[in-house]
Amino acid sequence: MWATPWLNILLMLGIAFVFVVMMFSADGRTQVYTSLIATVVLVILWPLAKKNVEKVQARRRASS
Repeated sequence: MWATPWLNILLMLGIAFVFVVMMFSADGRTQVYTSLIATVVLVILWPLAKKNVEKVQARRRASS
């Protein structure tokens, strides 16, 4: 890539800037907190979903 690693650093700074700006308004804070909660829930539930998908795939292979 032609701007590595500077483009990645610029992107991370941009995301951090938007995050900081959102924290200054009540509506923005609500969105940030909601997104953080959703992310935590997904991180916690992802292993359970992955395990269930693997079980279903194993059953399908066994029945074929």
